[in-house]
Amino acid sequence: MKRRIFLQAAACSLASLYTQTPFASVKEPFKLVYFDDYPPFSYRDSENRMRGIFIDVLTEAIEQKMGIPVVHAGYPWKRAQQYVREGKADAFCTVPSDQRRAYTIISKDPVIVSPYRIITRKDHPKLAQMNAARKYTDLEGLTFGYYIGGGWTKRVIVPLGLNVEWTNRHESVYLMMAKGRNDLTLTSSHVSRAHISNLNLGSQLIELPHVFDSISYNLCIGKRSQYASIMPEFEQVMDEMRKTGRLEQIMGL
Repeated sequence: MKRRIFLQAAACSLASLYTQTPFASVKEPFKLVYFDDYPPFSYRDSENRMRGIFIDVLTEAIEQKMGIPVVHAGYPWKRAQQYVREGKADAFCTVPSDQRRAYTIISKDPVIVSPYRIITRKDHPKLAQMNAARKYTDLEGLTFGYYIGGGWTKRVIVPLGLNVEWTNRHESVYLMMAKGRNDLTLTSSHVSRAHISNLNLGSQLIELPHVFDSISYNLCIGKRSQYASIMPEFEQVMDEMRKTGRLEQIMGL
């Protein structure tokens, strides 16, 4: 009887000790979600793992420097955003918008800034018009190619009444362009160069030099996330990575 009482007391003491240790408050890994077809920022490799600049930068900043375990998951872009909105994922990295501010905390400074330039066919009959363009309305009469879900396009191009040919996949924009089914796209130089290289379209497509816009990609942490409070520390880490040149090193600049 005494032995039973002793064992019960020991078990209770051990349980009490466990609940007071740091392990009891260990959080789930920080789940980052991405558009899985957005090279070089986020994409799947041949083994179906998420790769890209976003993954490299955020792994170093959050996991290696802040000590928070990170999980990377790729989805169609609308689903990735929905998961953060519903609290099923913690964060994504994208262009800030009023809609996203409603359900996320957005970093003050961008993780990455990318210039937006025209991509078109080298033999396009209206190449001179595109080269001379300095504002979006200079491109009237041409058909833009974009993937469904592109927020910048809907915010900037669509309200101007310019023609847009939508596709389900980002790479389809460039394949259709090479076949003459759209005239141009105006997008991130990082993204367009990756797609043109991956699709072996360098002999057919060209990036024009004029920069129409520069797009900032910021970390957006869901307000429902258990990690909603880490943003100040993340911003300090990113500031250090910029000052030391580490961020440019990761991006290959």
